[in-house]
Amino acid sequence: FCQKILGEIKCPGEKTHADVALGKVPPHYIVQMAHQGLTLWGHPDEWPVDAQGFYISYHPETEDMKYLNMVKEGGYYIPLVSMMKATARKLLPELQTFWMNVSSQTLPCGAAWMAAASQYLAIEQELDDAKTRLEASKIRLVDLLGDKPKEVGGGLSVIRSTRKGSVDYPELIKTLLPDIKEDQIESFRKKGTESISIRKTMEADFNL
Repeated sequence: FCQKILGEIKCPGEKTHADVALGKVPPHYIVQMAHQGLTLWGHPDEWPVDAQGFYISYHPETEDMKYLNMVKEGGYYIPLVSMMKATARKLLPELQTFWMNVSSQTLPCGAAWMAAASQYLAIEQELDDAKTRLEASKIRLVDLLGDKPKEVGGGLSVIRSTRKGSVDYPELIKTLLPDIKEDQIESFRKKGTESISIRKTMEADFNL
Protein backbone atom coordinates (compact mmCIF):
# COMPACT_ATOMS: atom_id res chain seq x y z
CA PHE A 1 0.00 0.00 0.00
CA CYS A 2 1.41 3.35 -1.08
CA GLN A 3 0.75 6.07 1.47
CA LYS A 4 1.55 8.77 -1.07
CA ILE A 5 -1.55 8.04 -3.15
CA LEU A 6 -5.05 8.82 -1.94
CA GLY A 7 -8.08 7.59 -3.86
CA GLU A 8 -11.74 8.46 -3.46
CA ILE A 9 -14.18 5.97 -5.01
CA LYS A 10 -17.75 7.11 -5.68
CA CYS A 11 -20.80 5.71 -7.46
CA PRO A 12 -22.55 8.97 -8.47
CA GLY A 13 -25.39 9.70 -10.84
CA GLU A 14 -24.99 9.58 -14.61
CA LYS A 15 -24.24 13.31 -15.09
CA THR A 16 -21.67 13.51 -12.29
CA HIS A 17 -20.04 10.36 -13.63
CA ALA A 18 -19.88 11.83 -17.15
CA ASP A 19 -18.32 15.04 -15.79
CA VAL A 20 -15.16 13.10 -14.92
CA ALA A 21 -14.27 13.01 -18.62
CA LEU A 22 -14.45 16.83 -18.57
CA GLY A 23 -12.03 17.06 -15.67
CA LYS A 24 -14.70 17.91 -13.11
CA VAL A 25 -14.91 16.75 -9.50
CA PRO A 26 -17.86 17.83 -7.29
CA PRO A 27 -16.60 20.38 -4.72
CA HIS A 28 -17.94 18.39 -1.77
CA TYR A 29 -15.86 15.39 -2.84
CA ILE A 30 -12.76 17.57 -2.85
CA VAL A 31 -13.58 18.58 0.73
CA GLN A 32 -13.86 14.90 1.68
CA MET A 33 -10.52 14.14 0.02
CA ALA A 34 -8.90 17.12 1.74
CA HIS A 35 -10.07 15.74 5.08
CA GLN A 36 -8.65 12.33 4.19
CA GLY A 37 -5.37 14.01 3.23
CA LEU A 38 -5.21 15.66 6.65
CA THR A 39 -5.87 12.29 8.28
CA LEU A 40 -3.26 10.45 6.20
CA TRP A 41 -0.56 13.08 5.76
CA GLY A 42 -1.16 15.58 8.56
CA HIS A 43 -0.66 19.33 8.15
CA PRO A 44 -0.72 20.47 4.48
CA ASP A 45 2.87 21.74 4.84
CA GLU A 46 3.93 18.17 5.61
CA TRP A 47 2.24 16.46 2.68
CA PRO A 48 4.67 14.43 0.52
CA VAL A 49 5.96 16.41 -2.46
CA ASP A 50 5.01 13.51 -4.72
CA ALA A 51 1.59 12.93 -3.13
CA GLN A 52 -1.26 12.24 -5.55
CA GLY A 53 -5.02 12.30 -5.31
CA PHE A 54 -7.25 10.19 -7.54
CA TYR A 55 -11.00 10.63 -7.91
CA ILE A 56 -12.50 7.36 -9.13
CA SER A 57 -16.07 7.22 -10.41
CA TYR A 58 -17.95 4.00 -11.08
CA HIS A 59 -21.36 3.79 -12.76
CA PRO A 60 -22.92 0.42 -11.79
CA GLU A 61 -25.66 0.53 -14.43
CA THR A 62 -23.14 0.66 -17.29
CA GLU A 63 -20.21 -0.89 -15.39
CA ASP A 64 -18.14 2.06 -16.57
CA MET A 65 -15.27 3.38 -14.48
CA LYS A 66 -13.49 6.70 -14.92
CA TYR A 67 -10.76 8.31 -12.86
CA LEU A 68 -8.64 11.43 -12.85
CA ASN A 69 -5.87 13.08 -10.90
CA MET A 70 -5.93 16.35 -12.85
CA VAL A 71 -8.83 18.79 -12.54
CA LYS A 72 -9.86 21.37 -15.11
CA GLU A 73 -9.97 24.82 -13.52
CA GLY A 74 -10.21 28.09 -15.45
CA GLY A 75 -9.27 26.42 -18.72
CA TYR A 76 -6.18 24.75 -17.23
CA TYR A 77 -5.55 21.33 -15.75
CA ILE A 78 -4.07 21.31 -12.27
CA PRO A 79 -3.25 18.38 -9.98
CA LEU A 80 -6.21 17.27 -7.91
CA VAL A 81 -3.91 17.04 -4.90
CA SER A 82 -3.19 20.79 -5.24
CA MET A 83 -6.90 21.54 -4.88
CA MET A 84 -7.06 19.12 -1.97
CA LYS A 85 -4.16 20.90 -0.25
CA ALA A 86 -5.69 24.36 -0.76
CA THR A 87 -9.00 23.11 0.65
CA ALA A 88 -7.19 21.40 3.54
CA ARG A 89 -5.59 24.71 4.57
CA LYS A 90 -9.06 26.26 4.88
CA LEU A 91 -10.52 23.18 6.52
CA LEU A 92 -7.83 22.59 9.16
CA PRO A 93 -8.63 25.58 11.46
CA GLU A 94 -12.31 24.62 11.45
CA LEU A 95 -11.49 21.01 12.29
CA GLN A 96 -9.16 22.11 15.10
CA THR A 97 -11.87 24.36 16.55
CA PHE A 98 -14.42 21.56 16.25
CA TRP A 99 -12.19 19.05 18.06
CA MET A 100 -11.34 21.59 20.76
CA ASN A 101 -15.08 22.07 21.35
CA VAL A 102 -15.57 18.29 21.50
CA SER A 103 -12.69 17.87 23.96
CA SER A 104 -13.93 20.68 26.20
CA GLN A 105 -17.59 19.67 25.76
CA THR A 106 -18.40 23.11 24.39
CA LEU A 107 -21.10 23.55 21.78
CA PRO A 108 -19.99 25.35 18.57
CA CYS A 109 -22.06 28.41 19.50
CA GLY A 110 -19.61 29.19 22.33
CA ALA A 111 -19.82 29.78 26.09
CA ALA A 112 -21.15 33.36 25.82
CA TRP A 113 -24.05 32.21 23.65
CA MET A 114 -24.81 29.32 26.01
CA ALA A 115 -24.95 31.72 28.97
CA ALA A 116 -27.24 34.12 27.10
CA ALA A 117 -29.47 31.25 25.96
CA SER A 118 -29.69 29.89 29.51
CA GLN A 119 -30.69 33.33 30.81
CA TYR A 120 -33.30 33.71 28.05
CA LEU A 121 -34.86 30.32 28.81
CA ALA A 122 -34.97 31.05 32.54
CA ILE A 123 -36.70 34.40 31.98
CA GLU A 124 -39.05 32.84 29.43
CA GLN A 125 -40.08 30.24 32.02
CA GLU A 126 -40.72 32.98 34.57
CA LEU A 127 -42.80 34.80 31.96
CA ASP A 128 -44.80 31.65 31.16
CA ASP A 129 -45.52 31.15 34.85
CA ALA A 130 -46.56 34.81 35.16
CA LYS A 131 -48.84 34.46 32.11
CA THR A 132 -50.53 31.46 33.72
CA ARG A 133 -51.16 33.41 36.91
CA LEU A 134 -52.28 36.46 34.90
CA GLU A 135 -54.79 34.37 32.93
CA ALA A 136 -56.19 32.96 36.17
CA SER A 137 -56.60 36.50 37.53
CA LYS A 138 -58.31 37.57 34.29
CA ILE A 139 -60.78 34.71 34.54
CA ARG A 140 -61.54 35.73 38.13
CA LEU A 141 -62.20 39.35 37.06
CA VAL A 142 -64.49 38.20 34.22
CA ASP A 143 -66.42 36.03 36.65
CA LEU A 144 -66.82 39.00 38.99
CA LEU A 145 -67.92 41.22 36.07
CA GLY A 146 -70.87 38.92 35.50
CA ASP A 147 -73.42 40.42 33.08
CA LYS A 148 -72.40 44.01 33.73
CA PRO A 149 -70.99 46.01 30.78
CA LYS A 150 -68.27 47.64 32.90
CA GLU A 151 -66.58 47.59 36.27
CA VAL A 152 -63.90 49.97 37.60
CA GLY A 153 -61.78 49.72 40.72
CA GLY A 154 -58.41 48.79 42.16
CA GLY A 155 -56.56 50.42 39.30
CA LEU A 156 -58.39 48.39 36.65
CA SER A 157 -61.22 49.03 34.22
CA VAL A 158 -62.94 45.94 32.81
CA ILE A 159 -65.23 46.67 29.86
CA ARG A 160 -67.35 44.26 27.85
CA SER A 161 -67.20 45.04 24.11
CA THR A 162 -67.82 43.48 20.71
CA ARG A 163 -66.25 44.02 17.32
CA LYS A 164 -66.83 42.86 13.79
CA GLY A 165 -64.95 39.87 12.42
CA SER A 166 -62.06 40.49 10.04
CA VAL A 167 -62.53 40.31 6.27
CA ASP A 168 -61.16 37.19 4.56
CA TYR A 169 -59.41 39.06 1.76
CA PRO A 170 -57.99 36.00 -0.05
CA GLU A 171 -61.50 34.52 -0.24
CA LEU A 172 -62.90 37.92 -1.28
CA ILE A 173 -60.45 38.12 -4.19
CA LYS A 174 -61.24 34.57 -5.31
CA THR A 175 -64.97 35.32 -5.26
CA LEU A 176 -65.07 38.79 -6.81
CA LEU A 177 -62.00 38.52 -9.05
CA PRO A 178 -61.82 34.85 -10.05
CA ASP A 179 -59.71 35.55 -13.15
CA ILE A 180 -56.99 37.60 -11.48
CA LYS A 181 -53.53 36.05 -11.74
CA GLU A 182 -51.06 35.51 -8.92
CA ASP A 183 -48.46 37.83 -10.47
CA GLN A 184 -51.05 40.63 -10.60
CA ILE A 185 -51.68 40.22 -6.89
CA GLU A 186 -47.94 40.15 -6.21
CA SER A 187 -47.57 43.59 -7.83
CA PHE A 188 -49.52 45.04 -4.88
CA ARG A 189 -47.34 43.38 -2.25
CA LYS A 190 -45.61 45.82 0.10
CA LYS A 191 -41.87 45.79 0.72
CA GLY A 192 -40.74 42.79 2.75
CA THR A 193 -39.49 43.06 6.32
CA GLU A 194 -36.92 41.12 8.30
CA SER A 195 -37.66 39.50 11.62
CA ILE A 196 -35.81 37.33 14.10
CA SER A 197 -37.57 34.46 15.83
CA ILE A 198 -36.36 32.56 18.89
CA ARG A 199 -37.65 29.04 19.47
CA LYS A 200 -36.74 26.25 21.84
CA THR A 201 -34.81 23.30 20.41
CA MET A 202 -34.43 19.73 21.61
CA GLU A 203 -31.01 20.54 23.06
CA ALA A 204 -32.58 22.99 25.53
CA ASP A 205 -32.92 20.09 27.97
CA PHE A 206 -29.45 18.68 27.20
CA ASN A 207 -26.71 19.45 29.68
CA LEU A 208 -23.11 18.82 28.66
